[in-house]
Amino acid sequence: MKNFTLLFGLFLTTQIYSQIQQFDSPSSGSTFTKNRGYTAEQGRKYNMENFYSHPDFGKLTFAAPYGKNVVEDISKRTSNSRYYIDLDDPTFFYIEQSAGAINTYVDGYWRALDINRAFNLVQQFWMLLLRKRKLN
Repeated sequence: MKNFTLLFGLFLTTQIYSQIQQFDSPSSGSTFTKNRGYTAEQGRKYNMENFYSHPDFGKLTFAAPYGKNVVEDISKRTSNSRYYIDLDDPTFFYIEQSAGAINTYVDGYWRALDINRAFNLVQQFWMLLLRKRKLN
């Protein structure tokens, strides 16, 4: 069982690091990317009122178009896509499409799967495993 636990943890860590280029070991509380977002005013212009209370309102995920001034139309989210409107030219839009799930349906909302949260779970797993080994 110990070997399985170790191999599973190594697999998860490898998957996380292979998806995001990270060369330095992150310290506690660090994130892979700088948190990006948009103002409430910008969000209200391109989202319906019932999405103003969405947990991801005002936030952009790590995969949002980088270097672009965008807002997400949260109403158009699906399990594997997100829709962004260019604030500099609102006739231009970006669709993020994935072969797998990039959002998960929780409490009536499509919530973004966040790689930083996934990394924190892997980090917690390794810390727990190391503590257990120290106790033995």
